[in-house]
Amino acid sequence: MVASEERAIQRQGATLKDVAERAGVSVATVSRVINNVETVLPENREKVLRAMAELRYSPNDLARSLRKMTSFTVGMLAPEISNPFSNEVATGAQRVLQEHGYLMMISDSQSDLGKEEKNLQAFVDKRVDGLLVTSVDNDGARLERISRLIPVVQIDHVSSEKLDSVRVDNIEGAFHAVSHLVTRGYRRIATIAGRQSQTAGLERLEGYRRALAFYGLAVPEGYIRYGDFVMEGGYHQCHALLREHPDVEALFVASNFMGIGALRAIKELGLRIPEDVAICVFDDFLMADMINPPITVVAQPVRAIGETAARLLLERMQEQTTLGARQILLKPKLIVRAST
Repeated sequence: MVASEERAIQRQGATLKDVAERAGVSVATVSRVINNVETVLPENREKVLRAMAELRYSPNDLARSLRKMTSFTVGMLAPEISNPFSNEVATGAQRVLQEHGYLMMISDSQSDLGKEEKNLQAFVDKRVDGLLVTSVDNDGARLERISRLIPVVQIDHVSSEKLDSVRVDNIEGAFHAVSHLVTRGYRRIATIAGRQSQTAGLERLEGYRRALAFYGLAVPEGYIRYGDFVMEGGYHQCHALLREHPDVEALFVASNFMGIGALRAIKELGLRIPEDVAICVFDDFLMADMINPPITVVAQPVRAIGETAARLLLERMQEQTTLGARQILLKPKLIVRAST
């Protein structure tokens, strides 16, 4: 490259393509270096870093170039797309995005951190205009790096408080559920909690504890079990809980999948709902109102979560806001049915 061409690039601001050409590598390789992906060969990483220094290139330049090269696509990463929660969130988000001419691509990490990292990198390589992410990672550093290239909105789980997020008020929902059980006369209330590495798991357990403390009730040893947000976890933990603690009067289950597993365990143990044990589940689910007896639930405004997240993302993509990170909490609704 002649000196006059190099000066022109520096005046205009180097682009991702300029760095790739100077380093003799692909654009995707430059993106991986910026995102600190380990699969880049050391010699290629060195070439890219040298080219960035020579061209006075910064990630902010990449962010500007990406915004100019609109693809009208948005990526959505979910931990379990088979979960009705993820499906409903996706439906809400897609409706809003389609109204603005965007196509949404969905990827499933299967709650695996390694798969999540690969899927996020694939979205970056495909030059999506924005990302909706339900992460299983508690370290928000990776999402923060990506957000310097592509706008990111977190859904349900907050890895970084520096980024926009949308979720339900889990503490309030769990508090109201357990308070409902107490006001119905139940005193020995156990819980099957979710994964404690996720925001929903932590906050729903906190709501359970706060409600019992508010009414001056103790949490006996062994009354808190952890079902990992999966059906099998709800089944096994409920089975063990009710066998070891037959004095349990009521059960608060922190997710619909675990709730379905718990219902199976209660049936196998020959117990009646609510005569032998009452049950309240966080998350409504298909047929919950048709089971005998119908199940009391804390319903999330799931579709609204997706719609709200999509609107926040559109604002970021269109640069309509200079606000700092926005943490949106939507209100859950307790639906009382015969199981309590």
